[in-house]
Amino acid sequence: MANSKVKIFRYADTQYPKMWEKEAQIIEDIRASHLDQALQIYRCSENTLVLPSGRKWQATQDVVKALSDDGWSVLSRRSGGAPVPQTAGMLNVSHFYLWPEYSAYSVKQAYECLCHALTLFFESLGINVQPHATAHSFCDGDYNLNVDGQKIVGTAQRVLTVRKNRRLVLAQACILMSGDMQNVVRLRSI
Repeated sequence: MANSKVKIFRYADTQYPKMWEKEAQIIEDIRASHLDQALQIYRCSENTLVLPSGRKWQATQDVVKALSDDGWSVLSRRSGGAPVPQTAGMLNVSHFYLWPEYSAYSVKQAYECLCHALTLFFESLGINVQPHATAHSFCDGDYNLNVDGQKIVGTAQRVLTVRKNRRLVLAQACILMSGDMQNVVRLRSI
């Protein structure tokens, strides 16, 4: 991309709803041609369970109270998938980019590009990761990154049409860095 407009946004400790506002602004900046791509890196300061849209996982009063009693807030997002816990021990990386103009969009290829970049990053740190589904993990998917069979990265993507039918890919990775994973695992029982 000649004269590409690129920006990195970093947020050390933030609340999850604020990230949706920041994400929406980045998308608008790409739509308006102020940016061609962006990298957003953030960590949430409070425990939040983010529920997907649909009827399978509802934020009922009982669920919200049980989670609140356990120190968690609950939010619902507009996309599908499964519930995703957010804690200060998780680093979120979102890459916003325009899909190549003369190439048909491919969900598989977009995931493979994200996993390849992350795999190279972990290899540079001497960590061998394998992309595959992870039995019994939260928000399981075919493009988790695993070390010795344990999930350390969950991935997701969202695609929007912008700029004369160009595809905007929002590729996301949630990297499990530290924290009380037993507290996260316990969410499965609520």
